[in-house]
Amino acid sequence: MTRLTHQAMIFAALLGGSSLTASAATCDSESTHHAAVTVNNISGPEGNIRVQIYSDDPGEWLEKGKKLVRVDTPATANKGGSQEICVPVPGAGTFAFVVMHDKNANGKADIFSEGFGFSNNPDLGLSKPDHEDVIVSVNTEVTKLSIDLKYVFGGPKKKRSGRRRG
Repeated sequence: MTRLTHQAMIFAALLGGSSLTASAATCDSESTHHAAVTVNNISGPEGNIRVQIYSDDPGEWLEKGKKLVRVDTPATANKGGSQEICVPVPGAGTFAFVVMHDKNANGKADIFSEGFGFSNNPDLGLSKPDHEDVIVSVNTEVTKLSIDLKYVFGGPKKKRSGRRRG
């Protein structure tokens, strides 16, 4: 199995399943048990940004039907830009966040064209990040998180410095 095929299967599995969908709103200082998630490195204003929350139970991490909250909102950021999404959290505690840029708004994880990110921005390899690497604490005030999207193909390109050597 190739590296990309293996990775595609992992990401497709981690973002599947069903849950209640909340709408994205702007967090304010009066909000309680919310996370203001800044999603960075968005490839453009097409499709939706999906944020999902999982509990602090490692056995439920990215398991189908185990997400606690899912928020889908239209992507509005320009290429390489950021977008803030207010996500309701079940209460104070520790949680794991997953973000997907569903560029074609089909509700599925299309690994080759869509971006993925996790709380604490762990390095991504051939498998899902370790649960302990993505756990964050949410308290009674608005908790601010910054999550960087990573794309296999089709994401914002970083400018390279220097000349190519031939």
